[in-house]
Amino acid sequence: MNLNSLLRALRELPPTGKDGFEGLLALTLARISGSPMRLAASGHQFGVDGQGEDCGEPVCFEAKRYSSNLSRELVLAKIADLGRRKTEAEILWVLGATVEVPNQLAQDLETDGAKHGIATLVLDWNDQEIPSLGVLLANGGDGIAVWIASRTKAKVSEEEIEKDLLRLRQSDAVKARWQSLRNEFRAREISGRQAIEANKSWLQATLSSATKARYRLGQPTAPCDPDKPFLHRKAALERISESLDKNTTCLVLGLEGVGKSWVAAGAALQFPGLAIALSAEQLEGVKSGDFESLIIEACTIQTENAPGNAERWKRRFLAWEASRPSAGFLVIIDGINQRPDLPWDKLLNAVESLVEDRGGKLLVTSRPQFYQRHVERGFNRKQRISVKDWMPDERNTILGQAKH
Repeated sequence: MNLNSLLRALRELPPTGKDGFEGLLALTLARISGSPMRLAASGHQFGVDGQGEDCGEPVCFEAKRYSSNLSRELVLAKIADLGRRKTEAEILWVLGATVEVPNQLAQDLETDGAKHGIATLVLDWNDQEIPSLGVLLANGGDGIAVWIASRTKAKVSEEEIEKDLLRLRQSDAVKARWQSLRNEFRAREISGRQAIEANKSWLQATLSSATKARYRLGQPTAPCDPDKPFLHRKAALERISESLDKNTTCLVLGLEGVGKSWVAAGAALQFPGLAIALSAEQLEGVKSGDFESLIIEACTIQTENAPGNAERWKRRFLAWEASRPSAGFLVIIDGINQRPDLPWDKLLNAVESLVEDRGGKLLVTSRPQFYQRHVERGFNRKQRISVKDWMPDERNTILGQAKH
């Protein structure tokens, strides 16, 4: 595809400033991301030439208007600079370049970005393929050709630039590439959905195998095992759902063997957002100030490390205090009576405060006698779901399933 007029015009724009290549990227990225872009002041820019004003889901960019090879070391250093300064949950760092970015450099940028919890997107100019920078500009809205023509030093007319942009817009291959690029700007929405899907997959696999459940959760809770009988405690799950809609914390109380852990597992699977399961054993030796790290580690493990690593989960969890996750999240602490020596009133108050500040919910299971004697005085929560012993018809149903 011949796009020489557009490329010449781009390479002869001023490299910096609002009327240069930086300004063009800022204009185009603002239109596509829906967030106004501000150019960084001159001097040390901490890895960015400009960034969006949406603090919850920032898009940052580095603009390289070159006509020769990029400096590998200079570009890689930008990610490290940004990682030291940024704390937002979802950061998309865009490298816009008027030359080709070698595949190895693009991969290294992605790897280094992952270490800091930063997503990267390369928009470059490759003469052998559809140039991603050209795809972006072609879909940047009205007036792009006028903007470039009025600022470039190249002897290229507005009509010539518009023809190249139109050629890009009319290509079926470009349309497909554009759809892929657009998805990159929905980082928070996509990563949030992917995290929930990965979490439900992890829970389903764990709760389908007594062996996995014992290893991962501390006890063989496997209500999803297709080879074992299971009775869905629908009424209890409905009460839990109603309770969590109105309250931060829900207590699930019941005698030994009535199925509290199975009910908690069902609550995890039906919860619309992330559901993070913790056993009482996991809180042994954990101080109140360490719960944040414990929950972040559990989020990383129980989403199968997708869509990001522990560093990104740390950013995400910290950012939830200012911008809460739309689907919420649920922390389940199962069987507190199994570790009777722990100061559960203090521990649960600390976890509840941490979770509540970030828009989450807390579900705790216990034997009622233990809760009343050792916890209630310091952690008195009225929202309690009582799980009763199996009724005769329920027991007969389970036994009937086992025979088959």
